[in-house]
Amino acid sequence: MGCSQSTPSRTTRRKKRKRSRKKHAVPNECKEMSIKRQAAPTQTAIFYNEPEQFAAPKKNYKSEHIEQVTELPVKTVSRVVFKQATYTGIYNIKVHYADHNNCRIQGAQFLPNGNLIVCDQPNQTLKLWSTTFQYLAHFVLPGRPHTLCLHSSNRDGSDVFVTIPSDRTIMEFYVDDRIIIPGQKIRTDGFCFGIAPYKHGLVVGVGSKIEFMDTDGNVLKTLQYAGDGSSQFGSIFHLSVTDTNNIIVSDSTKRCVTCITPDGEEIFRYDEIGIPHGTMTDKEENIYICGNEKGAIDVLHQLTMRGEKIKSLLSWRHVGFTPDVICFREKDKLLAVCGENDRIKTFRLDTRKSGKIYANDVIMDAERIQTERSTKEVQEIMKRILIR
Repeated sequence: MGCSQSTPSRTTRRKKRKRSRKKHAVPNECKEMSIKRQAAPTQTAIFYNEPEQFAAPKKNYKSEHIEQVTELPVKTVSRVVFKQATYTGIYNIKVHYADHNNCRIQGAQFLPNGNLIVCDQPNQTLKLWSTTFQYLAHFVLPGRPHTLCLHSSNRDGSDVFVTIPSDRTIMEFYVDDRIIIPGQKIRTDGFCFGIAPYKHGLVVGVGSKIEFMDTDGNVLKTLQYAGDGSSQFGSIFHLSVTDTNNIIVSDSTKRCVTCITPDGEEIFRYDEIGIPHGTMTDKEENIYICGNEKGAIDVLHQLTMRGEKIKSLLSWRHVGFTPDVICFREKDKLLAVCGENDRIKTFRLDTRKSGKIYANDVIMDAERIQTERSTKEVQEIMKRILIR
């Protein structure tokens, strides 16, 4: 009886193949070199290999630091007053028995007696709050308001003008203590958005033009076209007037803030805050701009009257919601930030003392470092994908 040789099992053959692969394994460096030699650059790889595709958006994340601003020439910045916003409180502004929607405040002003008046767009109401943010009164409007402005009055109270774009109407109100009394209605020939007091009258953004009118609605002057005949403005969402009667225009369509003279001559154009919304000026020749862009690091910038950025005051993390408008109470240096939320946040706006470390600056610096780190990680991942 002859003996026959046994056939190796599948497991034995698999182990032999693994041992042979390990002996003749090709180093990883050689593999990468061979891949680079064989793979021809495709059009897609060239497109995504541009550095602009991996860079973070300049409007959202690029922000000048305080030490860089101090190196600006003295000729361009005549007077620089660094401000610091310190959190003081948060207050609920929803009237539960009257408001059926979530609040969105796009217009707010402190009255001379310290009370706060706001216009709530989704709930179509004009609301009055005390100096300690206690509810006093409200008035139901015929349409959705956009913003409001405070005008000087010969009476004991204050005159407030509210724009209602859907009705193409500006409504006047008399506000005093706990009462809101409606007055005259001013009709406009277009959708009216931004409004601000100008001398003894008003300046209003109607469509893509700026109209100067008296308090009775008579149009005195119009600005619409630039020197080359093109439209100078897009959507004039917010307006404010400086002490020298220059006009700050917040243009949400062109995504910039423009400062112009009463004759329409452009002084500066600022576009480093994403989507600009509410603007404000103070007695120390500062301009404040809040940007309504969710997730952006900087949502409140401080500028000089020449348009140079001084400092980033607040971030989205400080506010917690997208801000639409800001207002300032000079008596106790209180800054109120309102927007797409049922609450408003207040900050004390003080002059920054040199050499002192502030919590807001530490938070914003940490956010910028984290953003740069995550951006670099995304760049490395994309580069690895392209190499493969």
